[in-house]
Amino acid sequence: MRWERGPGPVWAAVCGLLVIGAAAASGSPQMKLGDVDPVGAVIGLSGLALTVVSVWLAVRAQRVSEMDLDHWARRLAVEVRGAETGELRKLLGDDDQADKPIDVRFVLSPTRAHQAGGVQPSGCLTEVVEYYRRLRPGRLVITGAAGAGKTVLALRLLLGLLAAPAPGDRVPVRLSATQWDTATPLPAWVAAHLVTVFRMPRRTAAALVKAGRVLPVIDGLDEMDIGAPGHTSRAADALRALNSAQDGLGKMEVVLTCRTDQYAALDDAHVRVRAQDAAHIRIEPVDTGTAQTFLETRVGAEDLVRWGPVLDALDFHPDGALARALDTPWRLTLAVTVYRRLDPVTGAYLRDPAELTAPDLDTPAKVGRHLLAAYIPAATTAADAAGRNLRHYSPDQIHRWLAHLARYLNGNAEKGPFAGRVLSGTDLVLHQLWPLAGDRPRVLAQSLAGVSTFVFLAVVLFAFHVPHRLTLAFIGAWGLTRVMGVRWPEPWRIELPRMRTPLGHRKLVGGAISGLVAGAVLGLVVGFTRGWAPGLAGGLTFVIVGGLGFWFLSPGAGRVVDPRDPIRNDLACSLVLGLQAALLFVLMWYWLMGEFTNGLFWLLSPLVWVWFVQAGRRAVTRYLMLILCTRGRLPWRLGRFLHWCHEDAGLLRVAGEAYQFRHRELQDHLARFPAP
Repeated sequence: MRWERGPGPVWAAVCGLLVIGAAAASGSPQMKLGDVDPVGAVIGLSGLALTVVSVWLAVRAQRVSEMDLDHWARRLAVEVRGAETGELRKLLGDDDQADKPIDVRFVLSPTRAHQAGGVQPSGCLTEVVEYYRRLRPGRLVITGAAGAGKTVLALRLLLGLLAAPAPGDRVPVRLSATQWDTATPLPAWVAAHLVTVFRMPRRTAAALVKAGRVLPVIDGLDEMDIGAPGHTSRAADALRALNSAQDGLGKMEVVLTCRTDQYAALDDAHVRVRAQDAAHIRIEPVDTGTAQTFLETRVGAEDLVRWGPVLDALDFHPDGALARALDTPWRLTLAVTVYRRLDPVTGAYLRDPAELTAPDLDTPAKVGRHLLAAYIPAATTAADAAGRNLRHYSPDQIHRWLAHLARYLNGNAEKGPFAGRVLSGTDLVLHQLWPLAGDRPRVLAQSLAGVSTFVFLAVVLFAFHVPHRLTLAFIGAWGLTRVMGVRWPEPWRIELPRMRTPLGHRKLVGGAISGLVAGAVLGLVVGFTRGWAPGLAGGLTFVIVGGLGFWFLSPGAGRVVDPRDPIRNDLACSLVLGLQAALLFVLMWYWLMGEFTNGLFWLLSPLVWVWFVQAGRRAVTRYLMLILCTRGRLPWRLGRFLHWCHEDAGLLRVAGEAYQFRHRELQDHLARFPAP
């Protein structure tokens, strides 16, 4: 299978015909001898030579670059392992015992759907890889209560499969279910994820998926809808798409996580949607003995005296409120996080675990609310003690800022589609977060683009003494902003490493041909009006600066190592485009007018104009407008704050290019209690 084919050879042939036709016309016998200019002939011959070289490069790149699926699968496995190892560590905690998670048990749950072959009646966390390898086909649905450890179990399975892969094995890739537009088939969505997050060529990604070399691990089916999912819910549509998904080996294998009650609502007599040919397992609650062992291991022998009341309550009241509240790994980890924090000055413990046995905490919900209320102060104190709170965020600030984001996410389901797109209820993607301030960021961005375009066109028209200047400037500004305005701008990126690849060669060919066509037209126009020397110089300037400048600029977020990368990349591309436009404009002005009149003005004005006219279609500008519209409710450096919450405080987790709250329970708590 070959690399994706580009339009290079076709455009090269068209361009060659145009150049040959122009050369023939210039040498026509009807023209006088003085009408044939040697400079024009040089332009034609240069364009013809460049066209021939472009065709040769494009054909050579497509002929010799065979896709090695094994190579791409190995590369993908390395990148997935590196990213998910860190995420699992953050989910389990940040102390020296975090690598010893609770060995939760799961049981096979009965279902009316056709089950996969090789199912076993039960299993546990440490045996999940062997359990999965017995399934035929490898389709697994993991359910459990909120905080039961579904994501941790899925990550342990993912990393276990990557630890000792067999030749031809699928590479597990985790995806957030909330990012799936179910109108897109599952294979196409998975391939698009590989392109966006792992910077893989589109056809290579599609070939990997079609060949059955990718195992989608879809996390959070229950988070696609607010409330119980119905027959027309997004979760129901996702299950239907999963059942119909095929790859080159038959029914597409998949791992899916969902809350037990949400999956039961999909499987009831009214909806009747369930995963076919899959093993449905349910994670069991943590019993009191396992909870006691976990606490004793995590707190250490020297701290058992403080935790004595909690351990006694679990031992003597296994059905009490505290035991039922601490029956999930999430709540147990939360309790350890809250009550093991030390004062950074005195080194003393800040809270006493005996608080959990207070009489007023007489229900599991109250115990959970008590732990969640103390979680942000505990995480902030830990970051202070470790020297990771360089911005000196206070617990109250963090609570209010995160609560504002949580209320936005929880309200998305009630708002319905916004600007033609269904907003996520869990994902904080920086370049798609502007609807948090309503439609104001888009209106402000396009207004800024329109005003700057109007001013720029008016100045240029006045400089050339064009009549009806203001009217033409207004019409031009309105038309440009209408054409360039988009609802959901995608970030661009600079891809210097790909310049040496076959895809980069084809982009070079495409940029050269585009610049050649525009430069040839411009050179002919200038040549007939100002002379052939300025025409040649102007045409070559446009070819080099205007065409080849797009060689290393590509749409899309690119490989996302940090969720802030798309905004950073788009900002860099905006600056490059502005500098490119400024250089092109000042050089063309020199060749047309013969001098650098007010050179500094002519250098800066197109740079400023291109920067602002991109505002209507630039992701980074929408992000900046969002910051302006939410001043006081969110920090000025929102990206840095979210990075700190993930990397240093452990309040958020990362899924691809999105930040998510560490647990949906934390998001719901903050949305319900926005004040500290």
